[in-house]
Amino acid sequence: MRDTVRARRRPMLTATFAVGAVVSVLATSACGGGSGAQGSSSTNALKAIQDQGTITIGSCLAEPPWGLINGQGQPDGFDLDLAKAVAKDLGVKLKTVEVTSASRIPSLTSGKVDVVSCSFTASAERKKQIDFTNPTILQGNSLAVPKDSPIKTLNDLTGKTVAVSKGGTSVAVTTAANPKAVQQPYESYSAAFLALQQHQADAMIDTSSVLDGSVAKDPNLKVVLDGEVGPTVDFALGVKKGEPELLARLNQFVKQWHASKGGTALYTKWFGSQPAIEFKGLE
Repeated sequence: MRDTVRARRRPMLTATFAVGAVVSVLATSACGGGSGAQGSSSTNALKAIQDQGTITIGSCLAEPPWGLINGQGQPDGFDLDLAKAVAKDLGVKLKTVEVTSASRIPSLTSGKVDVVSCSFTASAERKKQIDFTNPTILQGNSLAVPKDSPIKTLNDLTGKTVAVSKGGTSVAVTTAANPKAVQQPYESYSAAFLALQQHQADAMIDTSSVLDGSVAKDPNLKVVLDGEVGPTVDFALGVKKGEPELLARLNQFVKQWHASKGGTALYTKWFGSQPAIEFKGLE
């Protein structure tokens, strides 16, 4: 089954973008004002968030359509809208901190953020370090190459350079797909995709929803294995271990979000079509 999901954009809440890595986003609040939570050392992060009236969520801003800076210079994207929905559901303000694929887990474990919403796949290795909510997206990975490339199968990647994102699951997926492929790691999805566009890499493997959408905008590229690389994976919100109350509250949100079709609507907005894989067992 194809595991791709695609979407568009919808302005949702007022945001102000500051120079640097910190972005402050004010979500509709039922609790009034409050200072932004910089991650709490409390043993009950949910209570700290509610007491301060602010939740700090880490999001990537260089992985469109998951996260990006829009034409107005404001943070935007699927994960930003998801973060806003979380804050609104909790009745608190949202403070967004920019993270990368590699800094997502350190940002959680250090207490810099309360939650991570950044194209986060719930892999077995990551579950040893942090906790994940129930899935927000289910999908697979695709293989993209230049239009004139002879690469058609995973076996064809032997000795070829494959662009991957540091800290992303595409590293492990590529290793499993063909251990003889030569991986070229980049700091972000955008940098890896640019390398493919500029013929600095022979191919690229990444999650279907993002890679398929990027390739569709470039007539010089093509997808040769659409959602067929590696197993289906779960995307979820990341939470620091030892915070059962916060995890339970976020799982409650995710369940309601899917039941109300909020997840499907957000996919359609940002990825251009309804998800190919429905949220089985979550509604």
